[in-house]
Amino acid sequence: MVGSEESVPCSPSTKKKFILNLKLRKELNPEECHWNDASVGRLVLMMKKKERGHWENIISVGRWSRVDGQKDEKVPRNMHTWWAMKDQLEKEDETTRKQEEQKRQEEDKKKKEEEKLKEDEAKAAEEAKKAEENDKKALEALKEASKQAEEERQNKVETEVKPDGSVN
Repeated sequence: MVGSEESVPCSPSTKKKFILNLKLRKELNPEECHWNDASVGRLVLMMKKKERGHWENIISVGRWSRVDGQKDEKVPRNMHTWWAMKDQLEKEDETTRKQEEQKRQEEDKKKKEEEKLKEDEAKAAEEAKKAEENDKKALEALKEASKQAEEERQNKVETEVKPDGSVN
């Protein structure tokens, strides 16, 4: 959600509820977001972005203007960048990006191999069909030649001269 409001019970003894309303830069994955109590008066929010990538800041307000050096809107004073975590996440993002690129290349290679295999199978089937047609034509030609030879033999037998001089 790009701006969410959730009532969070922070103190079971006082039963006070606090509301945090942030205007976020981009969407979060609410199923993977959670919070934990930290030391007295502190709350830790773990928010998972819907899309991977770097956000300069999680909220959409509080950026410094490059023109006059003034902030657009107030940002909570206790909100800061966790540099060690930022570096770790950047490394993980780079590793994940490389793994995804490698996986994509492998999938592309596999897809090309499958397409080549299909093409080869289609060519083999076409060649088998042509060979079958040629075999059929050869068999028909052989039958025709055999038929002609039989007819010639019968014609020869019919006109054959007997030893007594008569023609059959």
